[in-house]
Amino acid sequence: MSAGGPPPLPQPLPPRTAPDLGGATLAIVGYFLLQLLAVLPLALVLALSTAGAARSPAELQRQLLASPALLVGSLALSALPMLWWMHRRWRAWWRQPVPPGFGFTRPARSRAWLLPALALGLGWPLLGGLLTTWLSGGEEITQDVMMVLRHAPPGWLAALVLVIVGLGPLVEEALFRGLLLSALLRHWRTHWAVVASAAAFALVHVPGLTGQWYALPALFGLGVGCALLRLRAGSIWPAVLAHALNNAIAVASARLLLST
Repeated sequence: MSAGGPPPLPQPLPPRTAPDLGGATLAIVGYFLLQLLAVLPLALVLALSTAGAARSPAELQRQLLASPALLVGSLALSALPMLWWMHRRWRAWWRQPVPPGFGFTRPARSRAWLLPALALGLGWPLLGGLLTTWLSGGEEITQDVMMVLRHAPPGWLAALVLVIVGLGPLVEEALFRGLLLSALLRHWRTHWAVVASAAAFALVHVPGLTGQWYALPALFGLGVGCALLRLRAGSIWPAVLAHALNNAIAVASARLLLST
């Protein structure tokens, strides 16, 4: 080829290396197993250190569930290894803007997608909160994370914000809007893939909701919005931003309730 010729076209990635449903299922299950494996030794250490201060096993359980160290430690010890493994397993697809790529690349029109991401991240907590309140008949949501936020001492606030507003949205978007959505789109039409990935995102939060099902529609709506952002923007970053803002409002609300 002459020196003045056009550059060679990039070779297409082999479809067999793209994210599939088996890999997506393995990653999602593995992420929550990692959390469990991290929680058990951390809970044992905390239980041994606080057993003398607890007056009953029930009180000890409440102390553990409200422990910021348990939340921060379990999220960090599960999210970081999972992000590393996904990047290593699907490195070639990590920056691809179109599914089955993960979309860890800058949107083609960054400013055009900033406003929708802000609208979803700041507006949906209000709408989703109203929906949850209506479905619950005004009953308070006792999500584990919210309980930790309400009882955490100020010294833990920075670490909690880091994992809840930063690390948590990053790993969950990589799992559900990067990996799972891409895998579903290989087999299903777009609207069904969006619905299924959002439903899976909502359902994995059931254990932390202590059976309060009426919080699931709000989580489902957030999942749908983040999936649409990811597909329309050609990047996962607007969805990460919206998810992070949603969690930031939850953090702020929990601390505000503490001060009133």
